[in-house]
Amino acid sequence: MASYCVSGQTQEYLGFAEYLIYQTLFSSIKATTPVQTKTEENSKDYDLIVGNHVASMAADDDLDTTDSGRAWSCTEKFALDGLANAAALKSAVDARITKCNASWSHTVDKLVYRTYRTTNYNTQLYGSAWLKTESDSVVTTSYDKVIGAGDKVIHVSWDDTSDSNSHFLRTMARYEAMDNGAGVDWDERKKAYARNILAITYPSTANDYKLCIDKILNKDDTEYANLCTFLGVSGISSATWKTYVDAYLTAIA
Repeated sequence: MASYCVSGQTQEYLGFAEYLIYQTLFSSIKATTPVQTKTEENSKDYDLIVGNHVASMAADDDLDTTDSGRAWSCTEKFALDGLANAAALKSAVDARITKCNASWSHTVDKLVYRTYRTTNYNTQLYGSAWLKTESDSVVTTSYDKVIGAGDKVIHVSWDDTSDSNSHFLRTMARYEAMDNGAGVDWDERKKAYARNILAITYPSTANDYKLCIDKILNKDDTEYANLCTFLGVSGISSATWKTYVDAYLTAIA
């Protein structure tokens, strides 16, 4: 069974995309999946790894670093530069699933995960806002590793990068905060990033889905329904997932 790699940048709401996908995919255990708001690179975002499944743990002790480990959330962050090839990534994913199933009364056959130390793009597998799409090609080394492991990729991207989109303007403010604004003309950078993002042509295979995060943050029912179709689940109620959006926007304000 394929796992899902969520690909994007923390400044572009990657943490919330992971959270929503996790809650949707594992709806029967979502209540035991706490999330923490963390500040990384001067921006607030959600992080799933810090919360464990307290209500589902087989014991009070956490043995996650041992061979018989008690796993935390059914998610992980994999450093791709330390995994030689697709087979190594698959082994790491399978090992995490085994730990999850040793910990819970539930049985799962997949993860929701992100990668980092990818080739050129940090936590994003296929291009980035700073890729000069008019002159540079997308480097697919890391993307190919995930696909080769038999997993699927959700590309966190955008529908609208205009100045009328408050979510994109906030993203640019988050990028500026990351760099502390030093020596950068952020008006020009915003134009370049907006152009670069929309110029990325993501693979259109059955293993890829482009998630327009601005549509999700605007509570677009069609975008969420399309995500659920890709995940192969019916999804959670409209009222529920939209309250997740409200809580997230409040948390990162």
